[in-house]
Amino acid sequence: MKRYKNILLAFDGSSDSLKALETAETLALDHDATLTVVHVQEKNENNAVYYDNSVDNAFDISKTGLYVGTENIPPRFESSPSHNQTVLDENRPDKVLSDARENFESDIPIGYQTLIGHAAHAIIDYAKQDDTDLIVIGNRGINGIKKLVMGSVSQKVTNDAECAVLVVK
Repeated sequence: MKRYKNILLAFDGSSDSLKALETAETLALDHDATLTVVHVQEKNENNAVYYDNSVDNAFDISKTGLYVGTENIPPRFESSPSHNQTVLDENRPDKVLSDARENFESDIPIGYQTLIGHAAHAIIDYAKQDDTDLIVIGNRGINGIKKLVMGSVSQKVTNDAECAVLVVK
C-alpha cells in the first residue's frame, strides 16, 4: 500500500465529516503523515467575500475565489461595497474548526485552514497547492437542498482531484 505523506481532511461539522476525521487521524498516525484540516466557507449568492484586516499571513487568490488563512476567518463578511458586517451562525469557520480540534484523540500535529470559495473547487485547489496525496472527505455534508440541485461536494472532489480521495460513509 502507498505511504501517504500529506493528508487533507475536508471538514464541515457534519456527522459524516466527524467519521472522516476519525479515519484521517488514524491514517495520519499509521503513515506518520502530516494532516491538514480545511473548512470551506462558501460565498453566498451575492459573492460576498469574507475579510480580516488583522491576518498578515493570509492571502486571497482572487481569480480562483479561494481565500486561505492560517487558522480561521472572523465571523463577519463584506456583504456590499459599504462594508456592512454580518455575524454568521453556528457554522462560522472558527466554530467548525474548533469542533474539529475537540474531536481529535491523539497529539499529532495538525494544521487548520479556512478556505473561501465553492467547496469542491476550493478543496481541489488547496490540495494541489499543498501537494496533498490523499483527501479524506465525508460522504454527505450539511449542504441540504443545495446538494440536490448542484450535486455532492464529495462526488465532485472524487471526480476532479489529482490525488487519491477517500470518501467516508
